Amino acid sequence: MSISIQVDLKGAKKKLSDHNIRRGRIAMSSQILLDSDQYVPNREGHLRPSGHMSRDGKEVSWNTVYARAQFYGKNGIVTFRKYTTPGTGKRWDEKAKAIHMTDWVQRFVKGAGF
Repeated sequence: MSISIQVDLKGAKKKLSDHNIRRGRIAMSSQILLDSDQYVPNREGHLRPSGHMSRDGKEVSWNTVYARAQFYGKNGIVTFRKYTTPGTGKRWDEKAKAIHMTDWVQRFVKGAGF
């Protein structure tokens, strides 16, 4: 007596395709930018609008001369302690992540079509 079993994984492979993963990453990165915006320091209004994501959605960054110093809260000489916009400060990514991570995961899942 012999048993023959066939497993069709075409549907699973399609769901887990590079294209779908990329779509999920792009959707999630867009949401990260939107949600993080409120935690980014905004004294003169240049840092927040400089936020962008890479084409493939793997990276979110802010691009101004002082973005790195604001992000880490120091520039090698000065440590920033007081931020003029309430609710903002250094490592705004960590604050946003603590509050919005479940939303970001849901956005990835929806964007990837899972």
